[in-house]
Amino acid sequence: MVRILEERESILENRHTGISTMRREMRRLGLPDPVIETGRGSFKVTFFKNKEQNIIEIDTVNDTVRLSNTKKEILTLLEENREITIDKITDKLDKGRRTITRNIKTLKDLNKIKRIGTDKTGYW
Repeated sequence: MVRILEERESILENRHTGISTMRREMRRLGLPDPVIETGRGSFKVTFFKNKEQNIIEIDTVNDTVRLSNTKKEILTLLEENREITIDKITDKLDKGRRTITRNIKTLKDLNKIKRIGTDKTGYW
């Protein structure tokens, strides 16, 4: 009975420390902090498994925007060719169309890119 009570006390002592423990361990391993995004009644945590997948920080007027390597690569391709299509981006980056579309939507939402004209004849 005493052992059960000690285990319960140990569990209760560790409650509500998960996020700080997670961040501390990621820093200890030399990895970037996990990115925590909240939504309506849910949340999403993104972990980066190595330094090559490290995020970059870009200063903006109000806050810091974090871009993944995929988003960074998309921006580079758009700078090289303003008329590049999503299909060409998927081929060059060897990623799925849904992945590229989702990353482009995020870049649009962050006001990093804007499509001018139609999908067929427009440019970035």
